Amino acid sequence: MEVASAPWADGQNLIHTIEVGFEETAEFAAWTLIATAMAALAARTIAAAARDVSPS
Repeated sequence: MEVASAPWADGQNLIHTIEVGFEETAEFAAWTLIATAMAALAARTIAAAARDVSPS
């Protein structure tokens, strides 16, 4: 019976896999931060517009 080895059995592929995982996580975090900032700006803009339009 043949035993299958892990794709990162040599160690180098494991390091590469971890590096790629960190890069993708960092990219996702950056885009999430940008989207959150844009949503906050939109919410502030809508709130300011609502204050300007509301009858006093």
